[in-house]
Amino acid sequence: MDAQAMLAALRAELAGVEALLVILEREQQMLMTGSIATLPELTTQKSTLVADIDKQSQARLVWFPVDAAARQTLFLQQPTIATAWAALSERANRAAALNQSNGLLINQRLQHNREALHILRGQETGQPTYGPDGQQQSLGSGRTLGSA
Repeated sequence: MDAQAMLAALRAELAGVEALLVILEREQQMLMTGSIATLPELTTQKSTLVADIDKQSQARLVWFPVDAAARQTLFLQQPTIATAWAALSERANRAAALNQSNGLLINQRLQHNREALHILRGQETGQPTYGPDGQQQSLGSGRTLGSA
């Protein structure tokens, strides 16, 4: 593959990662504000982009040097490829970190929802509740909402 084709392929992959970053940032904003109505649509878009980026990444394995010394030689001969690779690597690392952060936010929301359900069902959460007088209160009668 010639240098121009390599550069075009790296730039196309970079464009995909940058689009993924936009989606991940929107996802994070939605998770932080609780405005999750369009989250399923966003998840579908994210999955499609990730699949496309994965295809590009797999294709890159055919022509991009895996060996660090060979890659360094390519970068010395083609500085624009080195620049494109650095940008792609940085954005991919940012996307991975943002995706991990979003996963933590999702887990926090799930834990919060589980605890709320336990309280609504009258089950112990391990967290005592206190009344206005500072005394520990029971969590209810233990009856389900449907039988009250």
